[in-house]
Amino acid sequence: MADVATAPTMTAAQIGAAGTRLLGFYLGGGGAKVDALADPADFLTRDAGGRYVAAGPISAAIGSAAAPSLSFSGWETTGIFLPDSNAIGFATNGVERVRVTAAGAVGIGTSSATEKLTIAGNILLTNGVDRIVRIGSETNYHYDLRTRLDDFRIVAADGTVCLNILYPSYSLNPGVDNVPNLGAASLRWNTLFAGTGTINTCDVRFKTFRTDRQLREAEHAAALALFDAFGFCQFNDALALKGPELARPHFVPAAQELYSIWADHGLCDPLVENDKGELIPPPGAVPPAFICFDQIEEETAPVTEGWRPSAVLGPDGQPVMVKCAEGEEATEQRPTGETVVTREAGHIFGVRIDQLLSIMLAALNAERKAQAAAIAALESAA
Repeated sequence: MADVATAPTMTAAQIGAAGTRLLGFYLGGGGAKVDALADPADFLTRDAGGRYVAAGPISAAIGSAAAPSLSFSGWETTGIFLPDSNAIGFATNGVERVRVTAAGAVGIGTSSATEKLTIAGNILLTNGVDRIVRIGSETNYHYDLRTRLDDFRIVAADGTVCLNILYPSYSLNPGVDNVPNLGAASLRWNTLFAGTGTINTCDVRFKTFRTDRQLREAEHAAALALFDAFGFCQFNDALALKGPELARPHFVPAAQELYSIWADHGLCDPLVENDKGELIPPPGAVPPAFICFDQIEEETAPVTEGWRPSAVLGPDGQPVMVKCAEGEEATEQRPTGETVVTREAGHIFGVRIDQLLSIMLAALNAERKAQAAAIAALESAA
């Protein structure tokens, strides 16, 4: 006899047994009939809505992107499979598209995600007035990357627009007029490449001129003496990188000398030595506007150490994270609670070269006028 299932033979006691189900089937060609009892909890049942309900966990084969272990009828190359230990892969059309690693990192378009979300490809944000990428949590974040209509913005948590890129002019603008700086004393840009020069606001409506707008006697004498602070030099970092033969010479002023010249003419407080023997302005001193002096605070960074998932699963079913031994690859960095100094506290002098040259030109112009008047007087007396 062929292996054909048949109706089970049931006793009254079996029929009345609550929570049991009886199966009957033939074994092999000998026709031996076997009746067996089983609990409904051990079965895959079908509910009234046509869905199959399992009373316990379901295990499947590992599968692959080309043949996922859980797929769809008629679309056998689209589904879920196990690409690696304790990882989940999602495939469409036989190709892996998304992977969640054992450490919880999600990769889209990549099988080697190293961050919580790693995307290999482009992201398109559409719909709505604002398309936002928020950096931080919903309640504790610092900046949004936001597009509004055709503009791109960086927006602070308090709603202040920090930076604008405007379309179609492609101009890069601050979000607030005349407030943010470009760079800082301890974070300077290196070289600025531009097609034209800078434009400074000289509108008289934004300034209050002193009554005697021209140079006073001490200012005039100091301005002429400022020429002596200029000279050829080579930058120390260029010397270290290229050597004295290749480091280019620059003709620039020495900021401390400019300050001292101004102080020597009684126009500001003289420099004093700090505890390191360096010359700095005394507390409360007001240097001339063409001199910049900035204190630099000590900067630190957190010390981190590498962690990786272990083979041990925690109560939540996730791998227990352990510190990496030397040579092991980390999947995340965690702070140790310690910090390291990345920049020592100090100070830096700077020069507003346009204002410096303006005051020197004003002194030269006054000399020119005086000489022209003297020549005119000699000529008239001849």
